[in-house]
Amino acid sequence: QLKPGGYFVLSYLLSIVTPIFFIVWSLHCFILAALIAGFSSQSMICRAITAVWMVTYVVNIGTILMETMWKYMTSLNHARYRQ
Repeated sequence: QLKPGGYFVLSYLLSIVTPIFFIVWSLHCFILAALIAGFSSQSMICRAITAVWMVTYVVNIGTILMETMWKYMTSLNHARYRQ
């Protein structure tokens, strides 16, 4: 039998989180390999493009994290005022 709060819920959550983790991990490994290849290049143009791409990537990740934290904090504030 399935009971709320039992092992079924935990395994269900793990089946969602685990593939997402591996997809994100492989994406970061690909980006790291591209950065290593770009900065290892002899061409100054390739290095400059890689540097601009890296800065853009870091800014985008920072923006996503800040937006997520902002939504989380505002949801906590709304929950506190409803009580």
